[in-house]
Amino acid sequence: PVAELPVPALAGGADPSTCPGATSGVTFNHAGDALFVSERCDGSLTRFDVALPAAGLPIDAGDFVLAESRPLLASLSPQSFGAQRDPSVLRVRPGVPGVDYAGPDLFFLSGQPSAQACALRVESP
Repeated sequence: PVAELPVPALAGGADPSTCPGATSGVTFNHAGDALFVSERCDGSLTRFDVALPAAGLPIDAGDFVLAESRPLLASLSPQSFGAQRDPSVLRVRPGVPGVDYAGPDLFFLSGQPSAQACALRVESP
């Protein structure tokens, strides 16, 4: 069986009747102890703390603990027309934040109203 990992909807996010949620990007941090998920309807970034079993499989939803969910871009709604929204692919910079580099460590694409490459500090000093 496949375990589901629910991403919470943000208050004031997209109307679930018109945009019921769509995970668009998923990536682990370099250390493998955090999972980042972008959600295109709410425009959110959610972080789960991760404690994977030492023996490997099976991985259970209980191995992931919701750390935070926050707005990243505008939600997909008529009110946000023209605002930067629709986060998609996520990538994490390789290396140890603050040791191997300084600056942004999470990169993502925004698809509307024009495609943009974006960067964010989530772990780096």
